[in-house]
Amino acid sequence: MSIATATRTDVSLVETRPKPVTLGRVVAVEFRKFFHTASLRMLMCACLVLMVAMAMGLGLGYTTIFHDVETGQPMYAPWLAVATVIRLLVQLVFPALIIVPVASEWTTRSAMTTFTLVPQRGMVVGAKAIVATVVTVVGYCFIAGTALLTTWAARLANSISLTGMWADWGEVGCEFTVWFLTMASAFALALVVHNSALSIAIVIGAPMVLQIISQLGESLMKATEWLNLQTSAALAFQGDDATGVWKLVVASAIWVVLPLAFGTLHTLRREAA
Repeated sequence: MSIATATRTDVSLVETRPKPVTLGRVVAVEFRKFFHTASLRMLMCACLVLMVAMAMGLGLGYTTIFHDVETGQPMYAPWLAVATVIRLLVQLVFPALIIVPVASEWTTRSAMTTFTLVPQRGMVVGAKAIVATVVTVVGYCFIAGTALLTTWAARLANSISLTGMWADWGEVGCEFTVWFLTMASAFALALVVHNSALSIAIVIGAPMVLQIISQLGESLMKATEWLNLQTSAALAFQGDDATGVWKLVVASAIWVVLPLAFGTLHTLRREAA
């Protein structure tokens, strides 16, 4: 009678420890969330439609829309003037692309899930800031590219020389600075308010209110120069106002730096419930 002996089988153990959470992985997840959110896709489509519609209108009326302020005669505007008009329109919608990814997690109460999967809240805020920065830069590249193409096509269609379509780099820097600071303030306010609708209302409404106040008197106009990002940026880059740079610094501190610092602390400490 033989007794069967149990044979020892080697079972390979599979490594089950999760991979460490890195900033790169969180950024990749935030980008996926950005492009897979239906509301954000609709907003991106709306921005593209506005760009194309405005470009077509400016292109068709290129020889009649732009006029010289002093003489009142039609002028053939450079591409940056076309870009400014497009930016002013798109800027009414684009801040929502920056605000919604930040604030919607609190209004929809999905922040608890996010911070459970990634307990390092600072890493999440940093990842959202990177996504917002990339989206902001790419958005302005689309605006600039659309304006360049529109100006080039309009001048060719009307047999106008391409020589005058170019703009000074300082003016381009001013335009981009206004665009970037506006989107940065949208991101910062979203961190503070944690409410998409209210943040969008502040970002869009505040410049309009300041513009109205500036028309009520010379003293109020000078005061709003320290508060309005667009006005202070123009004064800083033009160089005509000796305090232009300081006005831009103060306006940036009020609308970007201080809200960003307070909003980051608020997001790190607020209970995700």
